[in-house]
Amino acid sequence: MTFELPDKLTPGVRLPYGAIAPRPDAALIDAEIAAGVEAAGSVSEFVNNFADKLPGGAWRKLLADNPRMELPFSGGWGGYSQRFSTVPLRQFFEDVDAAVLAAPEIDPAELERFRAAHQAARDEQLPGGPELEAYLTYALPVYRELRLMGYNHIDLYV
Repeated sequence: MTFELPDKLTPGVRLPYGAIAPRPDAALIDAEIAAGVEAAGSVSEFVNNFADKLPGGAWRKLLADNPRMELPFSGGWGGYSQRFSTVPLRQFFEDVDAAVLAAPEIDPAELERFRAAHQAARDEQLPGGPELEAYLTYALPVYRELRLMGYNHIDLYV
């Protein structure tokens, strides 16, 4: 099941180039997350590939030494926020790291433990199992912090 948040719930997404997006309202973001998880049926279905963007995730490994890290993300199927479309990927990953530290519920060592358990299950050909759900449920405050920084659901979901 794919879930897309309506544009009317995402303030500041479509702005002219160079405009500064207003900080989204925390209560609105919390409501969007709760509705999205409920509609999707699970956290992992709601945030989809978000694990790949977290520390140790596949996107980082894939792009670590790639010159594209100095360029904004381009491609995909659109709907990206102004922020994601204009900052270099390196800055995006720095923002993810900052969000890990900013989320008071997150202990980076515990996040790594969840990531390692998920990776071990994935290596055993068990993608999408309870380890992934536990990992992404624990990481959901990081997703929230990134939304508050101006990234939208599509930036983090794809």
